[in-house]
Amino acid sequence: MKNKYHFTESGLDNVFLLDGFTIKKTAHGSGVAFDNLELLLETIAQAVVSSPMTLRGQEVRFLRTRLDMSQSGLAKLLGVSRASVARWEGAPKTHIEGTADTAMRLLFAAVRDRQSLIKNAYQGIQDRDRGDDEILPLSLHKDDQRWAVAG
Repeated sequence: MKNKYHFTESGLDNVFLLDGFTIKKTAHGSGVAFDNLELLLETIAQAVVSSPMTLRGQEVRFLRTRLDMSQSGLAKLLGVSRASVARWEGAPKTHIEGTADTAMRLLFAAVRDRQSLIKNAYQGIQDRDRGDDEILPLSLHKDDQRWAVAG
């Protein structure tokens, strides 16, 4: 079994790939190839939205870019200023507060029109309200044609 890969290219500091990647040597140094990158990024987004962890600036930026939205566009939908979104994203390890966290999760799930994702996001919010706010590693593995969160 190969080593896990810290997938910092996602912009998230807690994502690790257990497989589904290949490290390649090139004339310019080492490079990494990912199996079905688009599906990997979508799987990560779904895991972030469903997590009981309070969203941090880096998760907000990741989800916003997955939605292909500007900071201004996201701000309008969340009912906050563009400066608030920029402040969250500028402090990647800082948790966002209250309703903005909930709205961001539900916005992502609604845009993706996934009832199961909305249910998982709701469960993550409920779990978060019952426990601590520890940052947990998010490990993913590739099984045949799909990416999944490692259990």
